[in-house]
Amino acid sequence: MDKDNYFSVSETAKIMGISRTAILKKIYAHELKAERIGHFWAIPKGGWLQRAMILKDIIENRKIIIIEGIAGAGKTTLKNSLRQYLKNKKLYEFSEEELLLGWKHIYIPGISMLRLEYLNLVLDYIEEKLKIDKKVVFILERFHISTLIFENSMPSDFMRKYSRLLARLQRLPVYIIIPYLKPAEIADRSLHSERSEQWRDYLSEKLKFRQYSDLETLYTAEQKKVFEIAKKQKIPHLKLKKT
Repeated sequence: MDKDNYFSVSETAKIMGISRTAILKKIYAHELKAERIGHFWAIPKGGWLQRAMILKDIIENRKIIIIEGIAGAGKTTLKNSLRQYLKNKKLYEFSEEELLLGWKHIYIPGISMLRLEYLNLVLDYIEEKLKIDKKVVFILERFHISTLIFENSMPSDFMRKYSRLLARLQRLPVYIIIPYLKPAEIADRSLHSERSEQWRDYLSEKLKFRQYSDLETLYTAEQKKVFEIAKKQKIPHLKLKKT
């Protein structure tokens, strides 16, 4: 099976939080688009409606949705699209800027430790809200994965506090969605040509600081790191290709 383009029945069941039998019933009832490949059913990853059905099942069972990914991958677009499935919920949204994870924050001296303190306060707020209102759903545009990627030196104090933040997230009803780009798309998408000269200066500084010669190589490596961190941290997550 082409894992880049299809989910297996078992993978789809895990994503949706239901049994393999329930997935097969949806396929036979034509409620879930699937293709027969050899002796097995495969669920195409492509197509927004197909992905939206999976996302709908996720948000019905999760209270905190974290959107991670590289610049240009479609985090804001995905956040905007999720709203249609949250009409019966109280939606609380935090942009990357509101979480101190905007690109303008990255090179401010001392931001890393301040950000960790702030994100823990955000979790305090989220936990209190979830206790008193069952209809609340939070969407966070960037959070702990970006916090780790943006930190370059990894001092022991940072990692100690980061581990505490991660442990809190692992106890909460969190789901991470990672929109991603193919390597050939990365340079153009991540450039964000509509942004200001300050953004272009930031990209030049980032290339120099990270010792990369071009954006495609830099963001390909960063995207791979996002995937690796998500897998290692063992918080439920889903990768979605931007279309």
